[in-house]
Amino acid sequence: MMECFSPETVNHLKYYVYTYADPANHEIFYIGKGTGNRIFAHEKDAAQDRYESNKIERINQLNQHGQQPELHIIRYGLSETEAFILEAGLIRTFLYCHPQSSFNSDIDLTNKVAGHDHNQTGTPGELELCFAAPTITCAAISLPHAVAIMIDQPHLMLSVASFKKHQALIKQRVCGDWCMSLYKAQQVQTVIALIKNTNGLIAGVYQVQGMPQVIKAPTPKHPQHKRIRFHLKGMPSDLIGKRLNLNRKVGAQLPFKYLW
Repeated sequence: MMECFSPETVNHLKYYVYTYADPANHEIFYIGKGTGNRIFAHEKDAAQDRYESNKIERINQLNQHGQQPELHIIRYGLSETEAFILEAGLIRTFLYCHPQSSFNSDIDLTNKVAGHDHNQTGTPGELELCFAAPTITCAAISLPHAVAIMIDQPHLMLSVASFKKHQALIKQRVCGDWCMSLYKAQQVQTVIALIKNTNGLIAGVYQVQGMPQVIKAPTPKHPQHKRIRFHLKGMPSDLIGKRLNLNRKVGAQLPFKYLW
């Protein structure tokens, strides 16, 4: 088994995008990017039981049957930015061609995330909805004590019909767990689900049922915050499919904004 490249090869490869595949059927189960000897790192991790993941489990299953994954570099000679873009595009293409697959799947792609800026893609109708759907301001929201929460749903088709069809999935994702002030969370009466990287596209509106559940104690970074989970009930709303203008970028650490 080859374990590393020569310095000469590393110098020529620069950044690259690679795949791991099952040698029996050539089915790709992991797409990655890297430089140097990154492509060999996952086999070493599996051999040393260094990490637990579906990717490592898949490699170990092959090894137990006397097989090794097929490694293939899709494109080399890239800049880091180009590698990010290509990796995300390949992952999105894989998911589009295999709609039954999901992240953390033992059968299909084992990537934990969809790649850098993976939401910068879509059908013509999806992109039209993202950029041209009617926009409303936070001040125009008449719902009592509402909080807008950004969620990541890379498998969800961006359309009003799709949002309405998959309300159970959206509600499950938006209910928590969220790192927020318990005092503020106890005042929340309405939760608005926004899809990440869609210019504030509203996918669901939910009424809070009872008091929020405290899942986890405060963290050192946010000592005043707790991990909160809401109990929600879907609400019929004409806001679904519109874009909410938040007037600021919602961060990854605190992906929400109180609207009162």
